[in-house]
Amino acid sequence: VQTCALPISEAETMKADGASLCYVNAELIDENGNVVPDADRLLNAEVTGAATLLYLYSHFLENLPKRTLRFVWCGSEEQGLYGSHAYVDQNPELVKEIGLCFNFDMCGTVLGHNFIYVTGSDELRHFAEQYAREVGYSAAVEVKVHSSDSAPFADAGVPALGISRRTNTADIHTRNDLLFPLSAEAMAITGGFAAGIISRAANAAVL
Repeated sequence: VQTCALPISEAETMKADGASLCYVNAELIDENGNVVPDADRLLNAEVTGAATLLYLYSHFLENLPKRTLRFVWCGSEEQGLYGSHAYVDQNPELVKEIGLCFNFDMCGTVLGHNFIYVTGSDELRHFAEQYAREVGYSAAVEVKVHSSDSAPFADAGVPALGISRRTNTADIHTRNDLLFPLSAEAMAITGGFAAGIISRAANAAVL
């Protein structure tokens, strides 16, 4: 699969100019490249990011931001970021208008450590660190390329924040990546933090 044929949706207000964009993306496939909901395994590695996107989409439909948000579910991440690469390659003019990309990959384990991967400037790292401190969200903030679907956007010059959760209690990339180590409560914590930090960016006077 080398096309970006997966769902794309936008949340925008009448004030949005369509030129100041924030992107929110996650992968949505199983170990064989099958589009969820056909997947019944790899729940942490492949489904929790997409589920977080669904929550954020519903949140911003009820809380419209000043800037346009585009939600992109990317396919074939494990095969080589094919979906996100295809999207970037097929939309070069649109990519130039993107101000910030948020990526979600592995978000819902009960036990674990929160991480925010910053592919961008020190200012972006400071923004993530200070917001996490303000709302009491414990997370390690690292400046690095997140090995996920934000990477093709970063290659195209789009700064990115990757929000994730590491754990030793859940297998990833195996058939044993099941529901047991995950919880709705843990997903809600990540989703709530994500909604807040995206709101800050999407409603900021200057991005």
